[in-house]
Amino acid sequence: MAAEFVATVFLALLALLHTVCGLKLLMLRVPSQKLRAHDVTLKCMYDLENSTLYSIQWYKDGSMFYRFVPADEPPGQMFPLPGVSVDLQHSSDSQVTLRLLDLESSGTYRCEVSSEAPKFLTEVAEAYMNIMALPKDAPKITGMRLKYNEGDPINLNCTSSPSKPVAVLTWFINGNQVDNSDISQRRVSTLSDAHFYT
Repeated sequence: MAAEFVATVFLALLALLHTVCGLKLLMLRVPSQKLRAHDVTLKCMYDLENSTLYSIQWYKDGSMFYRFVPADEPPGQMFPLPGVSVDLQHSSDSQVTLRLLDLESSGTYRCEVSSEAPKFLTEVAEAYMNIMALPKDAPKITGMRLKYNEGDPINLNCTSSPSKPVAVLTWFINGNQVDNSDISQRRVSTLSDAHFYT
C-alpha cells in the first residue's frame, strides 16, 4: 500500500515537472532604427528548460531568411531575400548578423524557437526595424546675391540631398534662427524609385 502511494506521488510529480518545464523565449533584441550601409546583429535569447532545441527560424515580413537546426550540417542556413544579407560566420542559434543594410531591410523581424519531441513547443517574438539614410551632401543654398541693401527682400533656396526620412531644414542668419513666418517651405515627400525622400 505504501509502495503504491509512493509510486503514485512520484508519477504525479513527474507529470507536474513535464507540465512546468517548457520552452521560454527570454529576449528579442531588434533595434528600432539603424543607418543604411551598416551591419546589425539581431539576438533571440531562450531557455529550453530541459527540452532539446529543434530549430531557430528568422523571418522578415513573413518570409524566412535564416534557419539554425543543430541536427543539420552545417546547422546554419540562409535563404535569399531582398534587403537581407546574412553573415553566416557571425550567426548562430541565438543571433543572426545582417550585413550592409539597405532601405529594403526595413520591416518586421520575427524569431521562432522550436523544441524537439516529445514536447514540440514553439515560442515566437517579433519587432520592427526601420532603416534610415542620411543626406550624402550638405544642403545647397542657391539664389544668393553678392550685395543686398537694407530693406531688400532675400529670396534664397535651400535644398537637401535625398534622405530617409525627409530632412528638416532650418535657416540661420548671422547665427540667429529665422522665424518660420518668414520662410516659405516647399517639401517634396514622394518616395523615389531608390526609396529616398527628396
